[in-house]
Amino acid sequence: MTTPHPGRKRGKASGRSRGAAPIDRKAKPRPMGVRILPPIGTFEISPYVDDRPTSVAILAALRAALPKLRKLLARCNDHWVYEDYIYRFYSQSFKVYWLQAETASIVKALRALAPKRELDPRFEEIVARGTGKNFELDHNNRWIQEAAPIVEAFFHARFFLEMAVRYGEQLERPPAPMPSGWAALLGVLKSW
Repeated sequence: MTTPHPGRKRGKASGRSRGAAPIDRKAKPRPMGVRILPPIGTFEISPYVDDRPTSVAILAALRAALPKLRKLLARCNDHWVYEDYIYRFYSQSFKVYWLQAETASIVKALRALAPKRELDPRFEEIVARGTGKNFELDHNNRWIQEAAPIVEAFFHARFFLEMAVRYGEQLERPPAPMPSGWAALLGVLKSW
């Protein structure tokens, strides 16, 4: 039988208030300052509301367009788009140029969410560098410079499409503070 620590009543953990969670003695220690983040895709929506008219209008447009956006995201995540075209980039195939059509479809859908607004100029620049290209044989000599912007534009556009679907499904009203993906979507739609 072990003897309790002097000054501690037997059977009671020291330093713990009533109702506090028990200490997990098997857990590995973490270095100071390391924060464990929740799994991807999980977060708590703030009970506070961002009632700016632009945020409310964008969320309303997003929820109305959700069936089309889901369908577009499913197509962009399909094996023959997402997997195959990225494979085509790494196999140095001209077929990666076909990815531009998917990027253009996503950008068109994003523009429709806020038709009276310009998109963020940085996003516009990324899209401009990665669309409107026609394959030429000499592109093989500078493949990264010619084809990588096509993939980059698709990845950025797909990210915003994914955020549109995620927050269109999860939000009933615009939260404040905002989850990062929702804030990014509002930012690219220039709602600030």
